[in-house]
Amino acid sequence: MTTIPTSATPRLLPEELLALAGDHEHAELERYRDLAFRFLAFNSATSRLMATLGIECERRLSGLARAARRLGPDLSLNLGLDKSRANAAPCLAAPAATAPDLIDSLAMARDALSQAITDAAASQRLYVRLGELGAGCSLGHDFVAIAHHKQAELAILREHCLERSPWLLARRRA
Repeated sequence: MTTIPTSATPRLLPEELLALAGDHEHAELERYRDLAFRFLAFNSATSRLMATLGIECERRLSGLARAARRLGPDLSLNLGLDKSRANAAPCLAAPAATAPDLIDSLAMARDALSQAITDAAASQRLYVRLGELGAGCSLGHDFVAIAHHKQAELAILREHCLERSPWLLARRRA
């Protein structure tokens, strides 16, 4: 479904669109890193999947940095899209009130995977919208490509959950 821009559609500068996408992708990276750690002792395959999805976030951040450099040589630095921010992101984020709980039960695993799917779907919708908003500039294609990646990410998460269903059921009986 494509939204037709109207006079009520917000007009954002390409720099603002990149900043939104960069901030969102940094949050996604941290979320997947957190999930990879939380699943480490409970299910190593799920932990590896979450780590891999985090690596994909890093690749998308690199793509956003390239797009920013196309718009202006210093723009990727100004928006914090260069690799230096990936290392600094934990310092920029508000400290967590408590450390995330490690997954140690079937119920926690289901909740975490369900939330991961919900978050991936919301992320995909965000990039579809950014693609619509960026259609008037060179960024539209970049955001549409990311939306396709996010759709694949969502499918992978859903498939992983379906593949793990027998494992989850067996784990519950044990």
